[in-house]
Amino acid sequence: MSNDCKVPLNQIDAMEQFGHGELHAPKQTMRVQVFDESDYEAIAKAQVVVEDDKALDFTKIDVYYLFWLRRILAEGEYRGDRTGTGTISMFGHVVMRADLRKNFPALTTKYVHFPAVDDELDWMKSGSSNIRSMKRNGTRIWDEWVIPGTEEYRGLSTNERVAKLSKEKQEDLASVEAMMREDGRSFEHIFEVKQTHLERAGIPDKELVAGELGRVYGTQWRYWEDTRVINVKEWEADPQGWQDKGYVVAGTMFNGYEIAITRKIDQITKIEKQIRDELLFQQGKLEKHSAGRRIILNGWNVAQLEEMALPPCHVLAQWYVSSEKDEDGKHFLDCEMFQRSGDFFLGIPFNMAQYSLLTCQLAHVTGMKARFFTHVIGDAHIYTNHVEQVKEQLTRDPFKYEHPQLEITGEFNSILEMKTGDCKLVNYQRYPSIKAPVAV
Repeated sequence: MSNDCKVPLNQIDAMEQFGHGELHAPKQTMRVQVFDESDYEAIAKAQVVVEDDKALDFTKIDVYYLFWLRRILAEGEYRGDRTGTGTISMFGHVVMRADLRKNFPALTTKYVHFPAVDDELDWMKSGSSNIRSMKRNGTRIWDEWVIPGTEEYRGLSTNERVAKLSKEKQEDLASVEAMMREDGRSFEHIFEVKQTHLERAGIPDKELVAGELGRVYGTQWRYWEDTRVINVKEWEADPQGWQDKGYVVAGTMFNGYEIAITRKIDQITKIEKQIRDELLFQQGKLEKHSAGRRIILNGWNVAQLEEMALPPCHVLAQWYVSSEKDEDGKHFLDCEMFQRSGDFFLGIPFNMAQYSLLTCQLAHVTGMKARFFTHVIGDAHIYTNHVEQVKEQLTRDPFKYEHPQLEITGEFNSILEMKTGDCKLVNYQRYPSIKAPVAV
């Protein structure tokens, strides 16, 4: 079966960094066939054509990430956006797949801050809508989206503010303070000078410690609200049945013959049970169940989008319990996640690592082996103020470093028992981080 990849002439340079016109997969090499521009439409606007899925081994996620990064930059369309920044966007093309059996898909061509990946996932699993726990651990990724009026701050001492200066500026300030002391300046005068210096340096006198985001991600994962109005006779006919489903009576309607009932659905607990049930089915220990193709985590609650500081970007994930096993007899667990919107430079590497981590956690607690994570992205975009950073990353060799390994310490009955720090990356070698502004 052919493994040719058809790439238009103006994209061959996107492949050259991966081996002189060849896009290397770890198991085999895919030959690149160069087409003239007249063939552009015929090959669906440069979408890579692969007839054999096994040709895409995906054990080196940097290769595929950089390929799509380059294609979006070269072929994406310019679009305005809600942030006013502007994006270079591609829709309906981008799919990436990581093989979790061999390594963990943390990019090596720049730094992916795994402690923040782990901490945010722990926060989501908790079901909290407040960033307090993340702030306690030094994770600041949601600070800009806190709902106005819900912020909680704490004042910073002068020493804490000084510590936020660069090392060079700290040394300069220390020199100025030493000279003022030698001159016999008063404590009050020295204090005022330091405050002025800190204000000019843009160092705030307080820091955010908590704030609400509304009914975002984890709140939907753990406490999806289901409220409905029914005839009181329906409840009275089978009150225990309703209660077994988690419903409670919220109140009586004004007409007197209808009641409002409500429940909160814990999707994480439900998913764990579904995976275990499907595993039993695959092992021939459960005859009938309906979990197999319904193991889905959904964050897109249409009724509550306006109650969210930011609607979910990663909308829906589905897990697949394979009938195939590894050499130790463990069934494989796969995940596919759909992301409606992806900041390809800053967000996608983070999201890819996070759902891979979630899949590894689910496999760990259910006695399975995580295998594939497939990432499907709707609007994949590069912000216009990230272009220079993207170009820098594209100069880096995706084969210089090996991907790290994920290590989960301890035994757990549920991923809800896992906390920040229970999962660690081992041997994470990579290029330095590349700073870029967040579009809010």
